[in-house]
Amino acid sequence: MKYLHKILLGFVGAMLFLSFSSFGQAGFDCPCDESAGGVNIDAGAGTTWNDIVNSGTYNLNITGFTLNNTCLAIKGRIIFDGMLNLASANTTIDGGEIRMQPGAVIEVPRRLFLNNTHIYGCVEMWEGIDMPSKNSTLGIENSLIEDAEKAIDIPEITTAFDGVDLNIHNSTFNKNYVGIRVFAPIPSIPGGPLTPVHNITLTGDVYFTSDSPILPPYTFITNN
Repeated sequence: MKYLHKILLGFVGAMLFLSFSSFGQAGFDCPCDESAGGVNIDAGAGTTWNDIVNSGTYNLNITGFTLNNTCLAIKGRIIFDGMLNLASANTTIDGGEIRMQPGAVIEVPRRLFLNNTHIYGCVEMWEGIDMPSKNSTLGIENSLIEDAEKAIDIPEITTAFDGVDLNIHNSTFNKNYVGIRVFAPIPSIPGGPLTPVHNITLTGDVYFTSDSPILPPYTFITNN
């Protein structure tokens, strides 16, 4: 009976440990291990990077404007709008991995740079990186992006002659339904709407591949 008592205490202790160690990871299909420095962010319908950093809620390995070598799990829509209340700040993610939960979105209305970073989904596809405005700047270097419905999406922008800046160098897009989607409006005609001019540059070795079956879609995918 004495040994059984010890076994039960050990089991309860293990249960308590699991309960506390999983705090903040509920609802994530592929969470990061917080005990090893991972960060799990539920951004809901839309949370800005500024608010996340300034909240002090997360243990972020940040130097200046750079997040370094971190396992980051994202649920919902995260909006990279600058950093430290500076809209002009260049937010950089250097190293590590980003685990996108099903249907999650990275929105870049300002400036985001991904260096040596692996972004991928789990269970179902994530939506993709959205570049919604004329101020959107995205740089991708030596990185791997996988499992998105539209890895990079440049929607309709109505501002004349002022499009997004997208620069990709030595990176691979793998197992995405669409690699890069650019909304292509009707060319400008006299008296009609003007077409924005996007600056899209691919340099070095940039590959679009599919080395295994893609994940199931999170939402209904059309060819639009």
